[in-house]
Parts: sequence; C-alpha cells; structure tokens
Amino acid sequence: MKLNHDCIRKTLLYLEETLDCYNSLDLSDFATNGFSKEDTLYSISKLKEAGFISASIGEDIIDGISITVHEITWEGHKFLDTIRDNRVWSETKNILSKVSSCSISFISTIASQVLTNLISQYVGNPNQPTA
Repeated sequence: MKLNHDCIRKTLLYLEETLDCYNSLDLSDFATNGFSKEDTLYSISKLKEAGFISASIGEDIIDGISITVHEITWEGHKFLDTIRDNRVWSETKNILSKVSSCSISFISTIASQVLTNLISQYVGNPNQPTA
C-alpha cells in the first residue's frame, strides 16, 4: 500500500485537535478527513511505526483491527510543527513532487528547509506580512 502524505498530515492534525491528556481515541472515534478508511488505518499504523504516536494496535473480531491512539510523541509534535503551516506544506509537496520517492524523515527535512527559508524572508524584510 502506498503511504499518503496528506493523510499522514491530516491525521496528525486531527489527533492534536482531538486527543487530550486524559483520553485515548479508539478507531471508531477517528474522522477519516476525506480519506479512505484504509488510508487512515495505514497512516496511523505508520505514524506508530515511525514513533510519532503512541498507539495500541490489535485484532478485533468484528472490524478485523483494533486501534487506540494514546498520544502524539515528542517526535510527532516536532514533525507536526514543521508541516502544520499550509504554505510550508504546499511548498514542501511541490518540491517532493519532483522526486519519485521520499521518506517521512526526508519530508521533515524538506519542510524544515522550506520553513527556514520563509522565516529568513520575514527576518530579511520586517514589513513582510505573516503567513
């Protein structure tokens, strides 16, 4: 299955908005944000594998899979803070469209460079409107 980077981003944004320090989210609570259930499940699985979320993934007799997300990890927050801004994400995706494959860590590196360049533009021109 192909990793959907937009789904990864939207899932992290959704988790940040929805999770709190007292409650976990079960699979039944997840919004798919316009993506297929399969894309969302795969994204959650890969976010756990990457260490960006703390989650329990098991088997469910009825649905076939059981997922509970407990929290976004420190690394997950760092990644999300890099890709949160729509302009940064758009420019990052534009750059990534020029290559045929990229990892999450590569996406983070490119997004960081895009963000650094945007900040440099604002620092160099204090009259520049904020994003």
